[in-house]
Amino acid sequence: MAASRSSSASSAAWSNRSTAASAERSCSIASQLSVMAPFLRAPPTSESSRNTRSAGETLPLLTACGGRVRPAGRRAGHPADSGPLGTALMPPPPPGRTLTPFTRATSDASATTRRHRHHRHHPTPARPRTATADAHARRPAAKDGAPMRPLRLMTFNVQLLPVIAGVSEGTVSVPAGIAGLLPGLAVDSIARAEAVADDLLAIAPTERPDVLALNEVFSEDARSVLMNRLKPEWPNVIESVHGGDLEEDAGLMVFSQLPFLPLPGGGDRRERFYSDDAGADSWASKAAVLVQVGLPAERTTLVFTHLQASYDTEEQYRDVRKNQLAEIRELVAEVLGASPGSWQNVIVAGDLNIRGDLDATSNEWFDVFDNPSDKFGELFADSWIEMRPPGVSEDLDPGLTNRNRETQAEQRLDYICRLKTMDGTDLVAHHMRVGHRDPSDHYALEALIQVRDDHCQPCSAVDIDAAGPIAGTSGAGQPQTSLAYLVQPDIAAEGGRSWAWVRRPGTYTFHHSPSLVVEVFAADDISRPLTRLDSLSKSAVPPAVQVVYDEFGRQIDDEGSTFVNREPMLVSMRTKSGAPGSGVLLVLEHLGDSKATAIALPPHQDVLVPFPPNQRLGDDDTAWFRLRTVKTLMGTPRQESVTVEQPAGSGKIEAQDAAGSGLGSDSGPNTLTHDFTASAEDEIFIVVQRDSDADTGQVIRWSTPVSYLRLDKGFTVHVANESGLDWPGEDEPEFEMWMDGEKLLTTSWDDADTGEDWPGMADKVFFEAVQRGWTSKSIAFTGALDFTIEDPDDLGAAHGVTSWTIAGLSPNEPPERKRTVAVTVFDTISNGLYTVNCTLSRDP
Repeated sequence: MAASRSSSASSAAWSNRSTAASAERSCSIASQLSVMAPFLRAPPTSESSRNTRSAGETLPLLTACGGRVRPAGRRAGHPADSGPLGTALMPPPPPGRTLTPFTRATSDASATTRRHRHHRHHPTPARPRTATADAHARRPAAKDGAPMRPLRLMTFNVQLLPVIAGVSEGTVSVPAGIAGLLPGLAVDSIARAEAVADDLLAIAPTERPDVLALNEVFSEDARSVLMNRLKPEWPNVIESVHGGDLEEDAGLMVFSQLPFLPLPGGGDRRERFYSDDAGADSWASKAAVLVQVGLPAERTTLVFTHLQASYDTEEQYRDVRKNQLAEIRELVAEVLGASPGSWQNVIVAGDLNIRGDLDATSNEWFDVFDNPSDKFGELFADSWIEMRPPGVSEDLDPGLTNRNRETQAEQRLDYICRLKTMDGTDLVAHHMRVGHRDPSDHYALEALIQVRDDHCQPCSAVDIDAAGPIAGTSGAGQPQTSLAYLVQPDIAAEGGRSWAWVRRPGTYTFHHSPSLVVEVFAADDISRPLTRLDSLSKSAVPPAVQVVYDEFGRQIDDEGSTFVNREPMLVSMRTKSGAPGSGVLLVLEHLGDSKATAIALPPHQDVLVPFPPNQRLGDDDTAWFRLRTVKTLMGTPRQESVTVEQPAGSGKIEAQDAAGSGLGSDSGPNTLTHDFTASAEDEIFIVVQRDSDADTGQVIRWSTPVSYLRLDKGFTVHVANESGLDWPGEDEPEFEMWMDGEKLLTTSWDDADTGEDWPGMADKVFFEAVQRGWTSKSIAFTGALDFTIEDPDDLGAAHGVTSWTIAGLSPNEPPERKRTVAVTVFDTISNGLYTVNCTLSRDP
């Protein structure tokens, strides 16, 4: 559960901003004190009723990627690169020499580092030591020497509160709350638990977490549902963590496909009930629980917790959270020994209630994770910041895991932290992702945990720019052509990942060894791989790079996958078998010098035409672009256009279909335009020519009214205030939705209370889209989304029903934006208020 808060406190350490913050803070049983207090004892205040603390040994400050801190972010033996990330979608290619005939270039990402940018950013993860032989030698293995597969780990705050909390919050009516006190009758909690179970069981068996830790399972009816539904798949269970007396339990549940190993001193778990808590959290047994499992190391220590919540400001109770984190360290010491220098293979996960996103107004994250004197932070790293590309000092993907149901504001509160060790033999997250956005006010956080390996994380990815192109030309006096780069992943850990970093947005084709599985991610969304635009045969690449494809032709597939993105890209590589192995990845950067290497145009994005000054582009100084029109769900025709702005000189554009037939042209100075009508999926090529090779700086743009409804990022209808009198019962609303003027969905709900979200709304919309032949959770439309919400009046009194609209993205809006519309639900006694919330994007 999360409580609404507002803060006017400023934090110079984070951002020098002075803003009023209104954000939801995850908590255990926030609003129920006034109802529960008569039945519960006072919260404990004496240290005798809790575990005591002992001092722990300290270690030198270690960086988040495992290396010691070095001045200005420098890596040992390598100069710092202070250049910032470029922002243009297609800047000119890096200056270089003639690289044909083929010359091999190193792919060691450790040759590229950036000077650390200190202002307003988290510390840059340092790149780990990169010795392949060492990586093989330190691979965790079972006693028989066989390599061990990675651990899939998930932490998920599922917001399954006791019914009494719902009464005090208004999400459960008083009659329903009274009924819910009887076993099996907490209808809301049972329904949400069923939705959580449905979501988790829908994960493909090969992708399911080995260990699943749930927070905020306070409802006993919900706990029973989860036990019945999940235990068959995750048979090793910690059903509850309870401190005794009349306190609520800790709300922690752990499900595991792996057996819990016996711990020193007996038993298979250790519980630590915190000696410090405050506010409403004092009525729960706030705690951490420790277990050990046999993956990815022979003995891996896992600690799960849910820390003290804030209610009024981000700063509130930060001292309590700091003390609780110190007690986690003490808990680990009870099992692994007093000296942290001897610890290995420890992971801590849960809702820490510390804001880790850049919109935070508190410096609490820095006080914990960037503080050499913090008892927890000096030993444990925030794994999410290791999902940044190399040398980047801020989260391109913010990793937001919590949503305020009323305001839709998001923040990062959930963590998977790993132990920092001195010798580099640590476990790290090879990949993390955020998902399961609908059942709760939190999203699930998942990590693939394995031993550290060369380039196994985004923060240690091979930088293809630093490695340099191995074929193609960009030197003076020669035609500029597309460029080819070589990456040779050597994956030492079973089920591990190897990453490459493509820092320039644009169009790229990836050919790779048949033994590899390659996924391409936008650097600002590492949870969802990009969908490929097209394929390209290795025989169709331009002559300037053909020598490389001939050289590696027997080691790569015939067809490569082409991707376009308006942001930099991260490329994940793994072996199909999961076994350690190596391979080849060839990266072709499209610079528009031929039809095969045409640059794909993202909608409403200014793209630089890559004409070099006083030098030809390709053989005939022609720039090729391509765009793919789409069929919207309703098939609505619309007008689209391509424009080329010429700051100097004159030129010509010609539009062609995929077969090369002309579709129209324009020539002259200033602005060149091609207008057309689109209603279906089609491929259009745009050929740009200039009248003088001294003319540069041309910009091309594709304009289209198409937007995408991103169901993968949630679609919610929230009851801000139910209609009529709240206390006797609930609304029974009816919801209708139109897309581009055609009705898409009609549905109803018989149990709507203030503060609740309409259950499964995203799934309902997607189901109706599937009935029309749609397969993606990104639904294309042209104009607008319209809604009505009505609560039928049993009294028969007349009242109107108004349609409310969410408009598609306008030309000057960002490529992705959240939309929220308030919908009045008319009632003869008192109108209600609902909000419809969704995410729109220009890209599928």
